[in-house]
Parts: sequence; structure tokens; C-alpha cells
Amino acid sequence: MNDDSEDYSVNGQVSFDGLERLTEEQQNNGAQFLCDDGEQIQFSLVNDAGGDCSDGSDENSAGDKEFTCSDGTNIDFSIVNNGELDCEDGGDEGVLLMYSVALNLKGSDSGESFASSTQTLCDYMANVAECQQNIWGHGYSYSTIYFIGEIPNGDVCLEWELYDAGNYLLDSGEECVTIGPRIGGVDIWDDRGTSVSIQAWGQDVWDTEGYSLRAKVMDSNGATIYSDTIDVGEYSSDIHGDEIEVGAEGTFCVEASLLDENGVAVSTETECTEVEDEPRPSEKLEKIAGAFGNSNLENTIESFFENLADKFSDIGSNEFPYSDGQVYAFWSDTHATIVGFGLYVEDDQGNDQTLVGPTTAGYSDTPTAPISVVYLTGQAVIDAVTLSADADTVEEIVDESQHDTSEIEQVLEDAGIDPADLGVGDEPSDEDGESAAEKKAAEGGFVPFISPISVIIVTIVSGIIASRQSREEE
Repeated sequence: MNDDSEDYSVNGQVSFDGLERLTEEQQNNGAQFLCDDGEQIQFSLVNDAGGDCSDGSDENSAGDKEFTCSDGTNIDFSIVNNGELDCEDGGDEGVLLMYSVALNLKGSDSGESFASSTQTLCDYMANVAECQQNIWGHGYSYSTIYFIGEIPNGDVCLEWELYDAGNYLLDSGEECVTIGPRIGGVDIWDDRGTSVSIQAWGQDVWDTEGYSLRAKVMDSNGATIYSDTIDVGEYSSDIHGDEIEVGAEGTFCVEASLLDENGVAVSTETECTEVEDEPRPSEKLEKIAGAFGNSNLENTIESFFENLADKFSDIGSNEFPYSDGQVYAFWSDTHATIVGFGLYVEDDQGNDQTLVGPTTAGYSDTPTAPISVVYLTGQAVIDAVTLSADADTVEEIVDESQHDTSEIEQVLEDAGIDPADLGVGDEPSDEDGESAAEKKAAEGGFVPFISPISVIIVTIVSGIIASRQSREEE
């Protein structure tokens, strides 16, 4: 981060585990003070003017006593248990375990330190201000160094050393991070066919002037296939490239570079991917899939069900059976196309049912208002395709006399939907009385296209109407 003074701040942290723990006896009894007569008392009772040892040796009434640290150093007894560490191992304050951590922040290029700190880790029973951290806080111990001021650009490194109470070096390490404008990330991925897409972005570039971000796509020989450069600043730091044609299978890499005002790269990152020539869906199919994705079909079907439920009271004796519906398209990776769809509904009790489509786990196969759909497979499909291949009109495919749509038209109109928009009912004729479908067929055209959504909605309406009529006749 940088503040209004244009200084940067850096926060370094080192965490430790595997450090020695207190014994069960130490956890239960805490630190103990050994009286001159061999009696033991809580260390926190020393020099509290209470005389807790039977011989009074825990108090310095005469003012001439000394306390001997574990390393043999003698200190005045009056400063024992005063909240300050005077013995090297903290024994004068009842510290049972203690470690120290030396931290140092330095610039990688110059090697010069710009911040340093030494911190003490103590057991959780210690009540000493100099113990900055509990050895086992959050299951591990840690030390931090926080610095605000002028920090060199480039790599900044945190050096650390861990010592025990006897000043013996237990472990050390170094971790570096880059400070200042740099590449924040870069990515490349294989699209279908022989194309790739890329993305790269800069980090900490908000107050740069004259900086730019360049991305290059290269083949396995290092030859540049694609290159793009943008200016970066507070509101612009990302570069994208979609479906970049590379022309062949193989390994392709994107190299992202952050350039300063002189065009010199201050940070560069590279990422590679393997390109395999996979079949692409047709452009028409991609448009259809995109239209389905943008159609908000689920909410459309739900609203349609809610609106239609109110209108069905005029044609049926029972309440409209469904409260919600969801359409799923079935995609085949093998054939790279949609191979079917299913319509699944929900009744007022929250039961999921299969209205149209294959058997699905968790969905009942016996809907409240069933409809009949015949699925063709194998040779029957081939025969049906052959018979309809040369058809120009709907009449050549189905017997319209078997499909009375007048009631469907009325229900759609009552629900606020124009049947003509869905291809239901008579189509408007031109001045010569010829219908649009007849005219199109006469001109050598094809059967007018009806959207999949329209077909689904008409299927819902006609199926439910047929089901109700059948019940009433029974």
C-alpha cells in the first residue's frame, strides 16, 4: 500500500511450529520458587510482602539478598518478579520457556537493512511486557515487523533467526517479495480448435506515468504470433486476448512484460499451455447456446406457469398442478451438439416431476398431469428423417386434422400471449389470401422456424389440456 505521502508500508511475518511445550506438571503448577528450606511456592508470590515461604526467604526484608540466574549470574533480589527480564532466560520472572527472534528487512539489490527488530517469545504463563508473543498462540508462534517509510523498489527481503533461551541459533531463513510496479499475473488457455486466449495484469501501477503492459504469444521456437500493448494506470491494468489463432497444435506461451516510460521491462512473467485441435461447435450452434444463456429461460417458464395457473380455472375442474418448471439441454461432447432436452416441473408440495425427457434421479416419472411423447431411436430415426427430408410444409409432416389448437389458442390469449408469435393457429395472409407459410413453400423456402422455447411452451399447454380433458371424459 502507499499513502498520501507516497511512502510505502511493508509487513513481514514469520511463523514457527514444533517449539518445546510445557510439561504436564508445569502446566498444572506453573513456575515454582524454591525457598531456602526446600519448600516450593508459586513464583508469582515472590517479593509480594507476604512472606509465603515458612522461612521468609521469598522476601528481601534485609535488602542484601541476591538471586542466582540459571547461567550463574547474580542479580539483586529486589528486582525479582518485578515484570522485567533481568536473567537471560527470564528465570527472575518465572519464565519457564523463552525464545527470541531477530528480524531484518533489507533491499535485495543493495543488501542494506532499513528496519530491524528482536522479539521475545515466552510461555503463556509469563506476565512480562518484554514477551511480545505467546509461544503457542493459535497453535504456533509468530513475530512481525511493520515498517512505514521509503522502501526500495524491486525485491525486499525479510531475514529471520530463531534463538533459544541460551542464545543458541535454532533456525534461520529468508523470504523476498517484489515491491512496486510489477506483473500481477498472467494466464493462457487452449480454446477449441487451434486458438488460445490470454490474460495478464499489472500490480501496484496506480501512480505510474508512462508505463505500459505488453503481452506476446509465442510458439515453441520463440517466434511471436501475437502481440498487444496497453497503457496502464489507476483505472487500466488488464490486457486480454480472446481466440488468438495459432494455426497448429503444440506448446504456446504468453510473455507479459511491464514496461517503464523508457520501454524497459521492469517485470516479466511467462505462462505456457498445450494446444490440441478439438472440434469446434458451429457458429449457429454457438449463437443458439448464447441465446439460451441470455434468455433467462428459468424465470420465463416460472412466470408463464404462474400466469397460466390463473387461466386454467376456466377449462379444468382442478387447480393448476405445477408451481415451477426448469428446462435442461443435453449436450454431447462426442458430437459437439445439443442432443435433446428435458422439462422438469414442481408441484405445490415441492415434489419434482419429469414432464418431458429421460428418467432422472430425484424426479418422479409420473407427473401430476402427464403428456405423451414418443422417442425414436435407431432405424426409426433414420426412417423419420428420410420421410421428412423433402418436406416444405407442416402439412407434409403431420396430420393437422388430428391437432385441434383452438383451445390452446384461447388459453394463450387469456394468458396474455399472442398465439401467432408461437406459430399456433392460422397465419396472417397476404393480399391474395395466400398464407405466409404457403407463400414461402411455393417460393422453394423451408418450414418457418419456431424457437425451441416456443415449442416447449406449446408442449406444456397442449399436454396439460389433453391430460385434463382425458380425466374429465373418464
